[in-house]
Amino acid sequence: VRRIGQTDDVAGLLLSMDLCVHSAPSEGLPNGILEPMAYGLAVVASDVPGIREALGDEASAYLATPGDPFAFADRIVELITDVERRTAAGERNRERICSSFSVERLAVDTMAAVTAALKDPMPWSKLGWVVRMPGVVHTFVLTMVLSRGLLRRLLSAGSRCCRIIPR
Repeated sequence: VRRIGQTDDVAGLLLSMDLCVHSAPSEGLPNGILEPMAYGLAVVASDVPGIREALGDEASAYLATPGDPFAFADRIVELITDVERRTAAGERNRERICSSFSVERLAVDTMAAVTAALKDPMPWSKLGWVVRMPGVVHTFVLTMVLSRGLLRRLLSAGSRCCRIIPR
């Protein structure tokens, strides 16, 4: 373990790692998990909803109860000492990023949810789902993929639909 301080070379840092450990007691959908996954790293992390969502069901063996250093240590040692298991976990993580969190996938899912919400006379619940599932990433993609026509429809729906905050 080395403390390196701030770095602008995140890619270089991730490429130099054997394993990502993320012990936050609570999280949304953390980039601190998604980025190492994209680089094919195995992840040991706190068992909290946002992290569980990012890693998926297959990675539950590498989740530890927040605040339980012994559980974290057991999972870290297991992956550090078993190169095949660590490599397989990293490959699954990279595949999950490509299949579940690509810009294309998020754009399609977001457009489908927003379109369905616009057809509903009370779209609160569906738009809330867009924001919560899978969190911040969908909100970001939503701002990127809205066509002008769909954006006009959202604006005309006003507060019945959502709150749009201009930049």
